[in-house]
Amino acid sequence: IEWLNACKTRYGEPCSFDFTCLHAYYQAEPCNGVEDWACIGAGGSRALRKIDDWLAEFGKPTWVTEFACNPWGGVECTQELHIELMRQFVPLLEASDAVYKYAWFSAYAYNFGNANTNQIVWDYSHKKTCEDKKWIAGFGNAGWQIQTKQECLEIADGDSDCYSPLTLSIDKDSCYCAIDICENPVDSYGGMHLWREVGPREAQLLTNLGVLYQTIPVDSSVAPSDVPSSMPSNLSTPTIDLINVAKGKSVTVSSFEEEGLEGKYAVDGNTDTRWSSIYNDYEYISVDLGAIYRIERVILRWETAHASLYSIQVWSSTKGDWEVVYINNNSLGGNEQIDLEPISTNFVAMVGQTRATNYGYSLYEFEVYGRNLPALSTRPSDQPSDQPSDQPSDQPATVPCQDNQYFFLK
Repeated sequence: IEWLNACKTRYGEPCSFDFTCLHAYYQAEPCNGVEDWACIGAGGSRALRKIDDWLAEFGKPTWVTEFACNPWGGVECTQELHIELMRQFVPLLEASDAVYKYAWFSAYAYNFGNANTNQIVWDYSHKKTCEDKKWIAGFGNAGWQIQTKQECLEIADGDSDCYSPLTLSIDKDSCYCAIDICENPVDSYGGMHLWREVGPREAQLLTNLGVLYQTIPVDSSVAPSDVPSSMPSNLSTPTIDLINVAKGKSVTVSSFEEEGLEGKYAVDGNTDTRWSSIYNDYEYISVDLGAIYRIERVILRWETAHASLYSIQVWSSTKGDWEVVYINNNSLGGNEQIDLEPISTNFVAMVGQTRATNYGYSLYEFEVYGRNLPALSTRPSDQPSDQPSDQPSDQPATVPCQDNQYFFLK
C-alpha cells in the first residue's frame, strides 16, 4: 500500500503491476515450541490466509519469492524441519490459484540449517578466521594489489603454502589462506569472512532437499511413498537396439579414494576394476556421453560399498539444469537395473546421498543404455556453445561470494 501510494504521488497516476511478491517463512505442523505467527497452521491455514489476503487486497496473483523454514519463531531450523515444511507447503503453493510462482530460499543457508538445494562448493562463516594463515594479497588500486575475490582465489590456487582444499579469510583490506586444515576456526572481528572449500568447484548437483523439491507430489502433502526400494539382481539383457553409450566415455567424479580407483574405471567395461569415492555421504559420478542419446536404462554394478539412498540425474539442455529421473531410498546394492522413461540427454549422473557402509561409494560399472539414433549422434545447435567436455556449461561460479547459493523456480 505504501509503495503504491508513493508511486502514485511520484508519477501523478496509479502505478500498474502484474504480481505482488512476498516472503513466506514458516515452521511445519505440529509446530512444537514455535510461536503462533511462525507456524504454517493446520493444513497450511495461516500461510494460505496471508496469500489469499494479498490477492483480495491487490487483485493480483502472488509471487512467493522466498519460502523456507522459519528460524526466528523459537525453534532453530534443521534439515528435517526444512524437509517437512517443503512437504507440507509445496503442494499447497502448487494448488493455489493465488500463487503465480514460488522459489525456495537458500541464499543464506548457513543461517537456516542445511537449506541448500544444490551442493555447496564454499561454506561460509562470519567473524571467523584461521589461527595459522598466510597473507597473500591486499585489496586496493595500486599495481601490486588486487580488486576482486576471484583474484584472491587465483593467487591461493597458485601458492604452494596454501592448504588444499582452500580455506580463505577475507576482509576489506586483505586476503589470507590457511596453511593447515583449519579444523577449528577462531573468532574474529565483524569485518572478517571465512570461506571453506567443501565441494568440487564444477559441481552442480542436487542435495537431498533439492531432490525432494524436484520430485515432491503436487497433489499430496507427503513426500513420495512409491519410490522403488531396490531392483532385482537377475538383470535382463538390453534389447538389440540398446547399447551401453557410457562405455569408454569421459567421466567426472566428486572424488576418488586413491590412484587406480578413478572414475574412468567405472565405464571401462571391465568388472575387475572399479571407481571408489572418499568416505563421504554426498558424492557423485557423471558421464559425458559425447552426443545426445535417447536413454532408457541404467545399470549400476556395486561393490560392497554401495549407496542406501541415491538418485539418477540427467542434464536437461532445455531447462539448463540437472533433472532427477530416478530415486532409490532403500538400495540393497549388488547389480541394479533401472528402466527409465525414454529421455534425450548427453550427461548422466549417479548422485550418492547416503552410504550403506562406513566406506564411500564403489561401482564396478556404471552402464547407461540408449538408442544410437543417427539424428541424435551429434550435439544439437541449442547446446551451450562453450560447453567443456566434462560438465554442462553454466557451472556455479568458483568465486567464494557470500550470495553464491541457488534456488529453484517452479
